[in-house]
Amino acid sequence: ATSPNSRMMTFTRAVPGLMDNVSPTIQNRRTSVTPRPNVRLSLWGFVKNCIGKDLSKIPLPVHFGEPLSFLQRIAEDITYYKLLDEAAACTNTIDEITRVAAFAVSAYESPAIRVYKPFNPLLGETFELDRRAECGFRLLFEQVSHH
Repeated sequence: ATSPNSRMMTFTRAVPGLMDNVSPTIQNRRTSVTPRPNVRLSLWGFVKNCIGKDLSKIPLPVHFGEPLSFLQRIAEDITYYKLLDEAAACTNTIDEITRVAAFAVSAYESPAIRVYKPFNPLLGETFELDRRAECGFRLLFEQVSHH
């Protein structure tokens, strides 16, 4: 699927025999995101400097952001992919649509507890989520144009 904001995503299912000899380039992957630094900011000082400015021209301090890229945040939308596998196996259309709807709504689970804005990706930035061994899929995201 390709999003309207020109962020490209490809989704491939593992096929037996395809890419059997390919090993991941990164062997040790981190298991959590680095915590945000606890920096005291003066909200009044920030707001005072923004009076009279166009809202689209106000630069936010780095500490207002979440320490990951928007491409990584998009990858989190596939967390509950098993709901789609279950929907494909359903024989009852009500059960099928229920699982598809649950998958669509699951993308809103993360922002409910994480309200910080992720960093905008740079032009040409890529993010790969390789879950072939555990789940049988691989995601590749790339920022292909400026919005």
